[in-house]
Amino acid sequence: MKNIRLWAVCITALSTSLLQAQPNLTSFRPDGWSDVLVTSKQADDFFGSTVLNADQDIFVHFAVVNSSDNADVSNEFRCEVFVDDVLSFWVTFPDLNRNMFRTWINFNIGALSPGNHTIKLVIDTTGVAAESDETDNIYQKPIAVSGTGGGPANHRVNIMNFAFTPQNLTIDVGDTVEWVNQDTAPHTTTSDTGVWDSGTLQTGKGFQRTFSVPGTFPYHCEIHPSMRATITVAGGGGNKPNLEPFMPEGWADRIVVSHEQDDFVEETPLRNDQDILVHFS
Repeated sequence: MKNIRLWAVCITALSTSLLQAQPNLTSFRPDGWSDVLVTSKQADDFFGSTVLNADQDIFVHFAVVNSSDNADVSNEFRCEVFVDDVLSFWVTFPDLNRNMFRTWINFNIGALSPGNHTIKLVIDTTGVAAESDETDNIYQKPIAVSGTGGGPANHRVNIMNFAFTPQNLTIDVGDTVEWVNQDTAPHTTTSDTGVWDSGTLQTGKGFQRTFSVPGTFPYHCEIHPSMRATITVAGGGGNKPNLEPFMPEGWADRIVVSHEQDDFVEETPLRNDQDILVHFS
């Protein structure tokens, strides 16, 4: 009877150990990196850029660790990166042993419009790994992109999962769009009206076009006609507003100070015992 109880205890302990031996995939910050998910204006810059500009491409770098002490991930698993909740690119890692990490660096997501954006990393999106903690597979960070200063900008469209991402892109006259095939199959970017045709793009190959006139330009993949997208070109620099100080006729300057209302000629000198009124245009 004692032997039976001993075997039962051993089997229970072994079963518990096997159940607890699960991997755990989560984001990770390697030495020398400023974050687990880094955005920069240059390749191989893992400290990141504090100022991102709308006329410059942005590179994304991230790392994933298996923080388990007793279980490996032996199957392929997939990680996806989203920009403002739109899939930008995805990566498949072959495996990941316990207490080891993998990195993916220098992925060019192109230029982003001025304003605030969110970059999100989702680990093991297809649920291949049965993890001990499924709540730490998402990491996201806000980034701020400043204006271009009026110059032409570069934009990037990724071809992946048999789709153009982003599917609808709005740019200005003079801006350049680059399509890069991140898919396993060949694709094209072909204008519906014959304005451009990239020819066949194999995996990793790209095609660029600068848009010099405003309009709406639908396009497709010649090999896979169901793949469709649109480039919308706004008026460009010539149609952008330009706010600046102005001196109306009859005014002494663009900013006038005086002691009386409706006095735009300005009094010199001004007296310290009277109110001063400011006018500007």
